[in-house]
Amino acid sequence: MSNELRFAIEAAKIAANIILEGYKSPKIIEHKSEFDLLTETDPKCEKAVVDFLKSSTPNFGILSEEGTEIPGNPRWIIDPLDGTTNFSHQFSHFCVSIALVLDDLPLLGVIADPIRNELFYSESKKGAFLSNLNDESDPRKLEVSSNIEISDCLISAGFPYQRDTVLFKNILNSFSILSKKSQSVRRTGSAALDLAYVASGRLDAYLVAGAKPWDLAAGILLVREAGGKVMSLDSDSNPLYSACSLASNDKCHNNLLDMIDI
Repeated sequence: MSNELRFAIEAAKIAANIILEGYKSPKIIEHKSEFDLLTETDPKCEKAVVDFLKSSTPNFGILSEEGTEIPGNPRWIIDPLDGTTNFSHQFSHFCVSIALVLDDLPLLGVIADPIRNELFYSESKKGAFLSNLNDESDPRKLEVSSNIEISDCLISAGFPYQRDTVLFKNILNSFSILSKKSQSVRRTGSAALDLAYVASGRLDAYLVAGAKPWDLAAGILLVREAGGKVMSLDSDSNPLYSACSLASNDKCHNNLLDMIDI
């Protein structure tokens, strides 16, 4: 395990403890848009994570959801609390997501689920793993699922906040199609955790529109290191910056593409 991965894991643990404390009584402090919330816990987590990573890796850049942007390459890409809406309702599906990216390619990724006490992590070309959040001594190597037929697949989808767009309409239509053809479709509200679930085989695929780099960076690497596939659906661009992306176990990927209307 590299020093950088150890730093990311420690930063995720710091944020996870802040999240658990705030979860007892979440306080909304701002609406960034009509449906996009900010709680008191989001900036607290961001400050703690940024402060720790700045002191540990002073020459690295940082990009974080709540506004921290420090130039540099490599750079940390951080979502201090992915799934804020869930958190604000005490709906227990949210996480911390931290990735280190070099030239827009993830080198490592960490996703921490404070409620289930789970730590997902990966390094490029070294595999993806799941361990206890507070004890990494017995990690399990992750592998994506083996389902090929869509009728056997459990899929999740992520929607953009802006609901009066063509993108929202298209992903809603795809959601409807997949709901009829797949075993089932979920809409859980945390892009990073859904990607971790694809990597661990709990989900067979994840279709997302409107996500940002901090939602995706760590999860993209996890899926790829576990044997899955992540691709942009709106162009040949890097899915890290894509308006719409698909992550899957790779085996069902082409079958999914035939059904998706983007």
